[in-house]
Amino acid sequence: MATKLQTKEALRKDLRKKRTQLAEQLDVAARDALAHNFFEFLPNLQGMIVAGYMRVGSEVNCSSLLRLLEMRGIKVALPVVAKKNAALEFRSYAFGDELRDGQLGNREPLKLADQVEPDIILVPLLGFDDKGNRIGQGQGYYDRTLKALRKKREILAVGLAYQGQEQKAVPVEAGDQALDAVLTEAGCWIFRGGGAKK
Repeated sequence: MATKLQTKEALRKDLRKKRTQLAEQLDVAARDALAHNFFEFLPNLQGMIVAGYMRVGSEVNCSSLLRLLEMRGIKVALPVVAKKNAALEFRSYAFGDELRDGQLGNREPLKLADQVEPDIILVPLLGFDDKGNRIGQGQGYYDRTLKALRKKREILAVGLAYQGQEQKAVPVEAGDQALDAVLTEAGCWIFRGGGAKK
């Protein structure tokens, strides 16, 4: 009989294939729709810090959204793996800043960039369900990060996905952190404070 861990790994394998297919079909069109849906969901961001990411593989590309945020005067940050198996750190980023290769195959700001605590974190994922549960790559960085930050203050965790990544149910383990919302090219799912809405 398969263990929960084996089942989750098999699901990850399937979801990686699916996300790659979706990225090939929707990548360019999804970027504009995602930015539109983001600003419709969060129209007032003055004084906030939004942490995004530089995509790895078939992750939803949020670089256009980050550029628009920067153009609107919103401070942007990127995640940094400072210690293995710890929470992520976030450092300020402006387009044109030098980036280095991170431990997870990502691109991250240099050590001289200011360390910040974001108000909104854009979270990559492999799959999500209508309760805000997320399945990621399995290393737990975002779960540890969200847990640590939520102990200190209120933050907003927004998953970025293609609509085709929605699952009927995502297996949940102790330590998994739910998302407050998921943005896709089709709209926005809001989980905070009750059931999902599109």
